Amino acid sequence: MLFTDADDIPYSAWPENLRIEMDEDIQKLLKGQTNHVHKGIQIDKHNELFIQRYDKVKHNEILKNK
Repeated sequence: MLFTDADDIPYSAWPENLRIEMDEDIQKLLKGQTNHVHKGIQIDKHNELFIQRYDKVKHNEILKNK
């Protein structure tokens, strides 16, 4: 099964323990730093956090090389 953008999980849906676990990376992202551990955490065009459940960059690269 393939994931799509519809499978992204918005910050508002994260359980509290996940927010606590990822807080350090979240703070880095909010400050504009890109050197974080959890690469699936992203910020959308509305400046809201979400977890990307698939590697969109790699997926696009695979499609490009077909």
